[in-house]
Order: sequence, then C-alpha cells, then structure tokens
Amino acid sequence: PRTSSPLPGPSPSRDGPPSLTEPLPTIAILSVQQSAIHQPSADPSRRITWCRDVLSLVDRAQQLHARTSPTSTDSPTGPAQIDDPELQKLVDVAIPIILEIASYRSPDPLPIHIAEAVYMRAICASTGTFPTHIRHDPRTAFRDFERAAKSGFHAAWFKLGREYENFADLQHAKD
Repeated sequence: PRTSSPLPGPSPSRDGPPSLTEPLPTIAILSVQQSAIHQPSADPSRRITWCRDVLSLVDRAQQLHARTSPTSTDSPTGPAQIDDPELQKLVDVAIPIILEIASYRSPDPLPIHIAEAVYMRAICASTGTFPTHIRHDPRTAFRDFERAAKSGFHAAWFKLGREYENFADLQHAKD
C-alpha cells in the first residue's frame, strides 16, 4: 500500500471531500526532500518511502523507454537507462539508504519498513537494475523476497510466486 510522501507537501483545501488520489512524486519534489531524508536522524520509514518514490520514478522512466524502443521486452532486466542526471543523483542517494536499512539487524519478523527495504534490495538484485550498487544475483534476491514476505511485506509473496513459476515449481508458486 502506498503511504504519503515523507514530507508534507502543499495542504489540500479542507472545505471539500477528501481526495482519493495523491500526486505522483516528481524529481523536483524528491530533490527538495532529499536533504531531510539524507539526515541520519530521519525516520527510517519515511526514508524508505522516499526511496520507493525515487525507484518508482526510475520504473516509470524505464516503462516509457520500453514503449518507445522497438526491441523492448515485457519485463526489463539489466541496468536501468537513466538519462536525467538529477534522477541519477536521487538514485545514488536512495540505493545506499535502501542497503543501509535492509542490513539492520532485527529479529524476525522484521519491522515493515525494514521488510520493504529488503524487498527493494531483492528487486534490484533480481533485475540487475543498479549494478554499480547491487549486483545481479537471483539467488540472493529469492532469499530476500522470502524474508520480506515472511515479515509481512505482502508484495514479496507475489514475487516469490513468480520466482517459483520461473523454475516450473507450480505447487510452491500457488502456495
């Protein structure tokens, strides 16, 4: 489930009904929030939310690039093609934060923000999207997906099922 951005943005009018939508993050907004997020004293769950927003921008850029490329595949793997230098700067801040939080030593089940960081690390390891930060390693990604899922990060269960499907283990995929 999507949570609000780490830092409050402009507040909506209190006169009308609540909004059912939230604006998508932009490079400009995330750049402004970066200094607060990069502080070691920042709330780790807010830091992970910010990192999720950065990765969603990269994902949207990759999907746009895939639609315009005649040789694109359905699920892109390999290094992300980031043409915007500002987005690259955000990625270079976000990935180390993800790695830092994912490596926190905590008893199982993990707190949800750590489980999400483990999940994001697994996504990066399974696709090889950011090889300068996280090497492509499907085996490690599988273990991370499993740990995140067992800690309550539900999106990881879907990824585990897909991994089992890739290995033709349909019984485990259904479970």
